[in-house]
Amino acid sequence: MALRPGSSSAKRMWDNAESADDKEWIEALSSYGLCIAAVSDKTKPTKGLSKVDQWWTSTLPSLLREEQSISKASLVKVMQWKLGRGKFRPLMGRLESGNTPAQVIACSQRAFCSAKSKDSSSVKNAVIALTQLVAVGPATASAVLAAYDPSWQMRRLMRFLLSVPGRIHWRSISH
Repeated sequence: MALRPGSSSAKRMWDNAESADDKEWIEALSSYGLCIAAVSDKTKPTKGLSKVDQWWTSTLPSLLREEQSISKASLVKVMQWKLGRGKFRPLMGRLESGNTPAQVIACSQRAFCSAKSKDSSSVKNAVIALTQLVAVGPATASAVLAAYDPSWQMRRLMRFLLSVPGRIHWRSISH
């Protein structure tokens, strides 16, 4: 399978993580906005990606924390953001027609309640709560939960990194 654009650079940085200079990682992260702008509006799935990405990073987090749930309209916008950044999958129609506004609110309230918990099953339970919705998989659930609570995403990342054999050597990790 061919690597997506930029993947070879990311793989090289990851493979050399122990000897890599922090400057290279900081430069890569600081180019995020330029990368989004470069792909925005090039094809139908990426049309308006810059605007939706700005909404996801600046408006959505405070909206989710204030409401303690996500609206159906916001969930549709998260799906637009996700599909614009990754492989296109025609799920939007199923998402819009398969879920009522009340279902979206109820599932997201359960997910956010689980995400607040610090126990070992909180990550799994939060994702499961959102994936009860039609056309919402783990990636979309993770996007919603990361916007709701960035520390939740870090806990998920830590679990992933600990599961990768031979990649990361931790002396101790506190939760």
